[in-house]
Amino acid sequence: MMNKPPFETWEQMSDEMVQFFISTETQMHAINKLNKLRQGNQLLKDFWSEFVTWKELSSYNEVALVEFIQKRDPSGIGAKIGRNRSIEG
Repeated sequence: MMNKPPFETWEQMSDEMVQFFISTETQMHAINKLNKLRQGNQLLKDFWSEFVTWKELSSYNEVALVEFIQKRDPSGIGAKIGRNRSIEG
């Protein structure tokens, strides 16, 4: 008899590990950084790289991130994301 694996996907395992290993203080710091993050004169790829870093450490899920971005930029990328309901593309 084979035991059922504890995680159905690698993504689920990664999410659970993040929740286990990232402290509340780190999550709060990342959320604060996301709130203050602006592209300014940065190249988009540099801005996106920083955004993804803070996103991962914040432990926000996709729904929370879509809401977050829509409120920050309702007429630009926030509007596009609102139509797609995704931050991926």
